[in-house]
Amino acid sequence: RRWDVLAAIALVAWIGIDLTGRAVFGSVPWPHSVVDYRIIYEASRYVHQTHEFPAHSPYPYPPPAIAIHVASAAFPFSVSAAIWLSLTGLAALGIYTVLTHMLGVHRRSGALLALPLAHLAVAYYFQWDLRSINCNVLVLAAVVLGCAALWAERAIIAGFAFALAIALKLLPVLLLPYLAWTGRWRAFASAVAWSVVFWIVVPLFTFGPDGFGPVYAGWRAELARATHSATKETHPILISLDKAALAITSQEAVAARVIVWSVQLAWIVLGIWGAVNSFKVRTTDRYSIL
Repeated sequence: RRWDVLAAIALVAWIGIDLTGRAVFGSVPWPHSVVDYRIIYEASRYVHQTHEFPAHSPYPYPPPAIAIHVASAAFPFSVSAAIWLSLTGLAALGIYTVLTHMLGVHRRSGALLALPLAHLAVAYYFQWDLRSINCNVLVLAAVVLGCAALWAERAIIAGFAFALAIALKLLPVLLLPYLAWTGRWRAFASAVAWSVVFWIVVPLFTFGPDGFGPVYAGWRAELARATHSATKETHPILISLDKAALAITSQEAVAARVIVWSVQLAWIVLGIWGAVNSFKVRTTDRYSIL
């Protein structure tokens, strides 16, 4: 058990250092050290006030995420940044706490040594998010909480957590077809219902009836602009398959199109293969979500 205590302390200290080492105690004074949350703070307030997206800003977040961002930005920047920093740190610790409970690691003496080893495998990604205070750890925490709720057969909570993750960043949207494919219909219905709240009710309340349409139209236009091959900006958010193919082929359009088609075909084949195999091995095992 002493090793368990040491492992837990090491993990908490590791996350704490990554969270505050650069943002709070780094060479750039707080809160000017915060990079990503500065964009989230200023851009969300701009969209809320103007119902337009800021020009040439890497902020392609969906309207429900903007509503959540602007709620956190209701205070002076230093206060809002401190709140977001605290939420990010609690989310990082919560991820490991929930997984430890799900897997029963805490029941075996010495098994908590797996925690810092597990974190080692993903330390780079956590560090990037913790140091810049983005929202990826919050998204991951919502996904893990949904997994835990699904494992505990609490479908309503699982649906809420998954819908929240999708609202914060669109990437977890594949959880919805996963729930339907595996026959978890209560969790699926909950996720759809909560998605209606996040994607319609919350933006209507935040932007008003007059701003609802323009904000969604602006978001779609921003996504199209960001990923268009003619957009020459180099921020990682602005990458796309078309732009990557053109870069690889030195702007040769025909060769780039062949690469795009090949990758798309590979994804279709992989998707069909995964669907067929998942259909064969359908199970009621609560751990299958992992």
